[in-house]
Amino acid sequence: MSVDALESFFVATVGAGAALAGLIIVAMSVNVAMIIKIKSMPSRAGATIASLLLIVIVGAAGLIPGISNMAFGGVTLAFTLVVAALYWRTSVIGFKYPNGHLREHILRVAFTVLQLLPMFIGGVLAFGTWEALSWVAAGFLLTFAGATRNAWVLLVEILR
Repeated sequence: MSVDALESFFVATVGAGAALAGLIIVAMSVNVAMIIKIKSMPSRAGATIASLLLIVIVGAAGLIPGISNMAFGGVTLAFTLVVAALYWRTSVIGFKYPNGHLREHILRVAFTVLQLLPMFIGGVLAFGTWEALSWVAAGFLLTFAGATRNAWVLLVEILR
């Protein structure tokens, strides 16, 4: 598989990632007072936006004509590590200031690891082969699922 084989996938996910990031920013502006009241929410919102920007940046990198698998792997790995650090901070804050049940927080952390792990694996493997793109694609899809859940929390659940 080459990066060209996923061109349509990258185009679609870059647009969808940017749109969902915009939705979350609007949700934050509408519910900013509630988000600020819950100590774990601002970092969760920021990490969610960052994860969507990860899709936008990695997908855009995949659209650069003639990009090498080394460069693509470097971009994927570097930005995945930045987002992982932001989610780590969010997880620590969530344990320090629990909002809801501990079990829910542990499941949220586990799903975050699940969504970023394929991106990390894809970034590492891309240094050697384009076959890593299936890992990156899986990471994109899992990240969309996690970000959509977080968008729902920021739009609706936060008001309950």
